[in-house]
Amino acid sequence: MKEYIYLVKNGSLYNLGLTKDLSRTKKDLLPGSVVLTFESTDGNKIIKKLQEKYKNKIVPQSDYYRLEENDIASIKNYFGKDSIISYDLPFFRGFKLFLLVLVSWLFISLTIINLIFSPIFERLDFK
Repeated sequence: MKEYIYLVKNGSLYNLGLTKDLSRTKKDLLPGSVVLTFESTDGNKIIKKLQEKYKNKIVPQSDYYRLEENDIASIKNYFGKDSIISYDLPFFRGFKLFLLVLVSWLFISLTIINLIFSPIFERLDFK
């Protein structure tokens, strides 16, 4: 059966776990953001190995870890490039967002001019 190993960042803490329903887990761990997932059929074995590796970084009485950047990089390398969830990142950011806003603004402006002001000027007939 399909299982997902996930790493969710919430503030400066990380939750490392295993789930069968990734979308529900993402909702349960809000406002955290998913850093990584990996689909597996042997998730228990892998997650136990990772939890053992980072047991000295666990926050007492919780499921959260105080991981550092090199720990995150190590986990990402363990699963490979396919494990990073790109669909959780917004498509429109940076320059793409700027272009979207600019094109939308121009389209809306031209539509307003065409639909509202053009009929007014045609009625006034400036000849």
